Amino acid sequence: MLNEQSRKTLAMSSNRLLHDHMKAFLILAGSPSPGSTPANRQTPQDLRRAVRARLSAASDPMAAYEELKSSGALTRESCHAILFNPNLSDYHNIDKIATENYIPASYVVAKLTKLNSPLPAAIATWMRRVPPPKFLWNFIRELTHPQPHKHHRLEEVDNRNRSLAQCQMDLTAHMSYTIIKEGIQRAFQLWESWIKKPLPIPHRHVLKLPTLKLLHDAMQPPPTVYIIQEILSWQPALLLSVPKEEFRQKWVIKFLSDCIHKSPDCPYETAISVIELSEEYLRPEDTAMYSNLIIRRWYKDYNKSPSLVPDVELVGAFLSRMISRCERASFYMRAELERLKSFLENPSDYNEFRQWGLEGYANDGSEAIEV
Repeated sequence: MLNEQSRKTLAMSSNRLLHDHMKAFLILAGSPSPGSTPANRQTPQDLRRAVRARLSAASDPMAAYEELKSSGALTRESCHAILFNPNLSDYHNIDKIATENYIPASYVVAKLTKLNSPLPAAIATWMRRVPPPKFLWNFIRELTHPQPHKHHRLEEVDNRNRSLAQCQMDLTAHMSYTIIKEGIQRAFQLWESWIKKPLPIPHRHVLKLPTLKLLHDAMQPPPTVYIIQEILSWQPALLLSVPKEEFRQKWVIKFLSDCIHKSPDCPYETAISVIELSEEYLRPEDTAMYSNLIIRRWYKDYNKSPSLVPDVELVGAFLSRMISRCERASFYMRAELERLKSFLENPSDYNEFRQWGLEGYANDGSEAIEV
């Protein structure tokens, strides 16, 4: 509850938004600590972040909930922060928080799927409250194809962006539920149907979270490589959004190994993008080695069917970038890349390239590729 000093601080606020955030902050914080910034000198954004941080990390989230509710300071945003507190794991408490301020069902599904032991029946119950995909895509079409020659006020644009953000969460809930109920193969088919929707480029972010969910599950051991290849071919930069650097590093090595040694039709553009995007997560020696192997594989395919693989200019530009970025690799690996560059610039040296070891490229670095 508020003490006398907190009541005086609260009374000094004339801004309604600041007043609401300050009230919740003072209830959770109690008496201010010496040297801390007084609540009445903080902006609404600062107080809002402070409240969310305290509620998200509270050791007893339900106690914080009861305290805010009894003081009349409970808001939807507070309930949202409490909902995703990792210490909130009891389903009945989750249901209580979710229904307190009508939190959208897709957020509750996200919470339930993160539990150590997800409850399928509970997830199914909340999924029934998520709008079906057909409805969502009709709504998205209306939001992303506004009437031509109509002036849109900033308030309308803001509301549209908020609606698209909610649609993204709803689509992610459907993706999560499909993976749980029908498996990742069916989820991939669902994703393929979604990316074919006529969605304007500025609004393709509506697919980011459901795609990341599919990518994350496809990367779980054993990884579903063809799904990962398709996702990264569609949007290579999504790799940078995958959490857990160590896991990403191991997956990149496995992915590149499969591209080079196992894929009948190597996805060169995707492999090149992955190498470049993963540069900071791989050792310079690994970056140089995989650049070397992917170009040697390309050289072999190029001399068989030039029209079916990237042209020399694209590969040459990639090789030049890798040479400049692999200065910390061993002298041997840098010499290999330089030698490849000379072969690209002098196609007549192809026979020498074969003798150098083109046919045996699959064995180079095979031990280092194992994960």
